[in-house]
Amino acid sequence: MASRKVNDVQLTVAERDRRYAAIRQCLRERGADCVITTGSNLFYLTNGLPGERFGLLPTSENEPLTAVIHRRHFVDLSPQVLID
Repeated sequence: MASRKVNDVQLTVAERDRRYAAIRQCLRERGADCVITTGSNLFYLTNGLPGERFGLLPTSENEPLTAVIHRRHFVDLSPQVLID
């Protein structure tokens, strides 16, 4: 996710973190523990991981986004995605 280009717009780790923080704040205000998402809403969180199907973003900043991707797309992931 670190710097994948989408429609000539490069989303950074800082932008990812800003998005996560905004969503987590809304979740806390509503008393929710997490958000489970698919489709374009998942794309907003991941910047389009190859083969993505579902994502779970916990309210806690200490827990990372969990994305479920189709197994055949593991080889398409950049190691930088895991590092970030």
